[in-house]
Amino acid sequence: MASTILRGKIMAGLVDISVECSQCTINLKRASVAVPGTFGQDPYTDMGDLAKEAVLSYRSRLAGAVGTPASTIFWDAILAGETVDITAVMNPGVVSATNPQYEFTVVPLETARGGEVGSAPIVTATYSIVGDIVINPAGA
Repeated sequence: MASTILRGKIMAGLVDISVECSQCTINLKRASVAVPGTFGQDPYTDMGDLAKEAVLSYRSRLAGAVGTPASTIFWDAILAGETVDITAVMNPGVVSATNPQYEFTVVPLETARGGEVGSAPIVTATYSIVGDIVINPAGA
């Protein structure tokens, strides 16, 4: 599996969730297909479907003093049956050829909101990526 860890500015739609999202990891994995041998050919392994997923780790909280919580964005998308556009930069700093911006759309299927009083729970959720992953060295 190939993984890319994004730790720069992370946006969910138009909302900056960088403060509460510790990282976003993109995982790519292609399935393998075992092709049986025939009289004229030995068995071999071929490439199957490509699985693309994003793993986001973020604080689970209800609306507070600053902005819309990431958990609320994903919660609302799940209830509405909607996707969420993610834009994330590899590292903090200016978007460039060596620090590109990644753009993709996820299908959120899980999240949590809130937690015990006095705690700061972290949600680690895995979402399927639909469509293309665009790598933009110039930013938007």
